[in-house]
Amino acid sequence: MRGNNYIPSAIGSSLSLDGADNAIEHSDYRAKLAQIRQIYHQELEKYEQACNEFTTHVMNLLREQSRTRPITPKEIERMVQIIHKKFSSIQMQLKQSTCEAVMILRSRFLDARRKRRNFSKQASEILNEYFYSHLSNPYPSEEAKEELARKCGIT
Repeated sequence: MRGNNYIPSAIGSSLSLDGADNAIEHSDYRAKLAQIRQIYHQELEKYEQACNEFTTHVMNLLREQSRTRPITPKEIERMVQIIHKKFSSIQMQLKQSTCEAVMILRSRFLDARRKRRNFSKQASEILNEYFYSHLSNPYPSEEAKEELARKCGIT
C-alpha cells in the first residue's frame, strides 16, 4: 500500500551553503530535516499498519456475514478498494503536511541566513528593540545613532 515516496527525496534535497559560519546552521537544518523525514516514515508506517488491520477486520466481518447472507468476492473486493482509497487520501494529506513542514523549515532557515548577513543577532535585537520602543518616531537623532552604533558594535 506504500505510495510513491516523493517526500523523502524532497526532504533529502539540501541547500548549498558557503563558509564555516554556516556549518552549524547547515547541521541544524539537516538534523531538523532528518527529524521531519523520520516522523513522516513513522506516521506512514502507522497508517499502513492501521489500513492492513482495518482491512483484515472488515474481511473477517464479511466472512462472518457470509454465513447468514450471500457475499460475493466482488463485494469483498469493492470494500477493500474503498478502504484503500480512504487510506490513500490520508497518506496524501500526510505527504502534503510533510511538504509544508519542509517548506516552512526551509523558509525559516533561509530567513535566518538572510537576517544574519547584515548584523549580528545581538545587534539586530538592540536595533529592533529601539525601533519598537520608538514606533511613533523611529528615526534616531545623531546622538541616538552614535549610542546604537556603540551598543551594536557597528561602525
